[in-house]
Amino acid sequence: MDPELDEKKRFYDGVDDLLSAVARDLADTVPSGIPNELNVIYFPQIGYLIAMSMDPETGTSQWQGSEEDHWEKMFTSDTMVYYKNDQMAEMDQEFGDVYSEICGE
Repeated sequence: MDPELDEKKRFYDGVDDLLSAVARDLADTVPSGIPNELNVIYFPQIGYLIAMSMDPETGTSQWQGSEEDHWEKMFTSDTMVYYKNDQMAEMDQEFGDVYSEICGE
């Protein structure tokens, strides 16, 4: 077995815990009173993203980061808006596209 591949598999098995912890930290930066459903997710080949519930009236979320923590809108789904900030870009750099690496893509 390849020890590097085994390490990547172990990381991938625990990635949900990491994403939950990062989401809790980010949720603490959202001002109180703003209704939000915030998650941090990982999409293979896209990377790590902040997923925030969409305000149906505006087509965007009620929070898009701050001047100090700019969130760049990447795309939307029917109910969510997906953002990349510096922390997500750092996670992309640090952890890479682990799923694709495990699958050999």
